[in-house]
Amino acid sequence: MKEIFLDSLFTFISNSISRLSFIILSIVTAKVLISEDFHSFTIMMSTLNMIVSSIGFAVGITIVKSAVEYHNNKTKKKEREYFSFIKLFIIGSLVVFIGVSFLYNLISELLFNGKVYFALAFLTLTILALYYTVSSYFLIGVKDFKSLSKYNLLIGTVFILSLLMVMYTDLSYNSLYTITLLLASFYFTGILLCVRKYAQLIPGFNRIEFKLHSTDENYFKKITLPAFLSNLVYAFTVWLQIIIVGYLLNDRNMASEVATGLIWFNALAFIPQTISTVILPRISSENKNKLKILKVGMLINVCSTCILISFLTLTKSQINELYSSQFEQLADLILIMSFASLPNACCKVTGQYFIASSKMNISLMFNSLWAIVYIFTNVILLKFGFGVFSVGYALIISYSILFFSQYVFIRVSETNELCNSN
Repeated sequence: MKEIFLDSLFTFISNSISRLSFIILSIVTAKVLISEDFHSFTIMMSTLNMIVSSIGFAVGITIVKSAVEYHNNKTKKKEREYFSFIKLFIIGSLVVFIGVSFLYNLISELLFNGKVYFALAFLTLTILALYYTVSSYFLIGVKDFKSLSKYNLLIGTVFILSLLMVMYTDLSYNSLYTITLLLASFYFTGILLCVRKYAQLIPGFNRIEFKLHSTDENYFKKITLPAFLSNLVYAFTVWLQIIIVGYLLNDRNMASEVATGLIWFNALAFIPQTISTVILPRISSENKNKLKILKVGMLINVCSTCILISFLTLTKSQINELYSSQFEQLADLILIMSFASLPNACCKVTGQYFIASSKMNISLMFNSLWAIVYIFTNVILLKFGFGVFSVGYALIISYSILFFSQYVFIRVSETNELCNSN
């Protein structure tokens, strides 16, 4: 358990810096971009996060699961399956990216009010963010959390300092292009550092082979596909709400406020998510003490989340000042959302159980339940006049129900397995 705590501590510190950089990004863009560009930028980042959250996480946990099997059973067959899956993802994502690139005009019309630059920036940043997310899972798969933490600290700190220079330097028209370039550099540097380290750890990774071997279909059926669908349910639900507010209700400012609030919420949620991945390689190879490991993970996640909520409570007035040029109620919205991160932090841990037990279809069912409760609650609260705060209250209610239902299911499942084994 000491090893889990140390790995979680490294991950917590590094990802605090990494996610802080995106909070700083939202502050800087709110201050240096005109309202129209800022609204388009928030839509771009929200859409990017939707894609990366669904695809990147699905591929990432497949890599972690296959890495555990590969290192536990280093046969030629497992090696071919492992590296073929990685090659298939790289080649497949590039083919899709090239195909979608021809639709940049359509994307600019649908999402960015005809601004072609945002469509091109969105496509480029999405593929870089996707590779950055997946490459970080390479190191998680071999439990090299120290290297991953070190890289996140390095590029996160440089990114924050660069953003602060942009905010306090009068770049006027060039601000948007500078911020986009900084984002691209952030992702690209992370990719290079992770892949370079992974190539040192796994000699077979250095072999350049263009021939694809057959892979284990169970990876796709039991892990990748249901994980993709499960995370797509969440990401699409959140993204769709922003689009509905912005376009159907014709309130782009409210949509930007919701999107900015969700950046803070995702920063709070991302840290427990990353800490939870510390227990994934362990619980995947553990047969008896799963509940004990899950409880340790929940304790760590709740404690780290409480620290972050306390920080937000103390700095509420400062947050209001940072966004005063764009929003009036954002600090209150962020604080309400932060309380939703407590049940969310526990859900991040229970989610690892479904991954480790290859029960992603059940996880998809639970996420679908969450989406229904979230949307239904949101609509009711909006009708009762809660406005932008409807999002925060809906998150609290839906995640509380999700955690309770998942935990009950896990307790019953583990009790039944224990009875059957005896």
